[in-house]
Amino acid sequence: MVSFGDDSGHLTIAAEGATERTPSYIASVALDGEDHSATWVDVEDLRAAGDLTFDLVQDRTTTSWGKAEADRLPSVAWPDRVAPELTTVEVAATAGVASPVTLGSLALTDDRPDAPGDVPVDELLARDVPVSASLEIDGATVPVEATATDDGTAWELAAVLDLPETGTVTGTLTVAPAGERPRFAPEPFAPVTAEVTVQVRQVPLEFVDVAPDQQFAADIAWLAERGITTGWENPDGTREFRPLTPIARDAMAAFLYRLAGRPEVALPPASPFTDVTPENQFYTEIVWLSQAGISTGWGSGDGTAEFRPLEPIGRDAMAAFLYRMAQEPDTTPPAVSPFTDVTPQTQFYREITWLHGTEIATGWVGNDGTALYRPTSPINRDAMAAFLHRFDEREQR
Repeated sequence: MVSFGDDSGHLTIAAEGATERTPSYIASVALDGEDHSATWVDVEDLRAAGDLTFDLVQDRTTTSWGKAEADRLPSVAWPDRVAPELTTVEVAATAGVASPVTLGSLALTDDRPDAPGDVPVDELLARDVPVSASLEIDGATVPVEATATDDGTAWELAAVLDLPETGTVTGTLTVAPAGERPRFAPEPFAPVTAEVTVQVRQVPLEFVDVAPDQQFAADIAWLAERGITTGWENPDGTREFRPLTPIARDAMAAFLYRLAGRPEVALPPASPFTDVTPENQFYTEIVWLSQAGISTGWGSGDGTAEFRPLEPIGRDAMAAFLYRMAQEPDTTPPAVSPFTDVTPQTQFYREITWLHGTEIATGWVGNDGTALYRPTSPINRDAMAAFLHRFDEREQR
């Protein structure tokens, strides 16, 4: 035991069992009764302390004190030799689901002036430079985990992202030195930042009432993947698409709005339709349909209009909706209809024949080679999925 100091303060260093003849190894250290795992002590902490106590053992294989990465003595030469290089990757996440993702890596290279080029720092140095990282997205800070690579030359950066909306978002990744350092040891490197691009996709949905080999199954899967439909949730957590149910006009508005990318909508002081209120489930989507000129509803004769949101949409009106959504392309209706139940006098003849000409709709072909369109029949949800998928493919050409 050694004590030194005066009335203004003293420090007692104790190492019971220490001898000059027998090697001893440190099992633990306590500074004023508190465990101290670092292999160094800041001089200011020593000045404020009263006791520094060492617990010793004779078998070095029984102690791990001071061997952790964070406990090693920081190097005062760090700023002259450590050059950080932050690399990011494009990230894919799933909307509404906690998604573990890799963001990139921070490489450490030897940047001393006398070094022959950028030489990877050895494993010891890399592990001696602990880092902390964070990702800033839309004003929120996401914790980032940094894990040393097997060769010790870099830190891999990963996070768990839980983003609610589909689309592309950009975040700022920041990596800085971490860990406790004495006052004599400078920062190993200045914090570095880089942009991270995240593609947020819709969670793939499975519907219990849609078999893989069912007609339009691929179109229904596409509809779910694009986030255009989520179907109905059952009490047990599974979902139904209800493919043979006719689609209502309000749901059709929602489908088209989502297909268009959910554009911003300036909601008017009053609804454009007397039978649609702001409390309607798809009010925003129906207003957008009206503002985009895709639907005008039914005039009531007094200057007002009805949308009839809960009525099934007919196949003829569906053709008109898609034609208008395609910006009413220039087309010349054929003199002879491709469908035996649609004539040039049929309402929406131009729109129906355009739909046929673009191969979005083929109708029902009989054994005699003629085809029916059934313009006034309600369109089922599975067929609507097929129409929208074909429409989108046409728009992408």
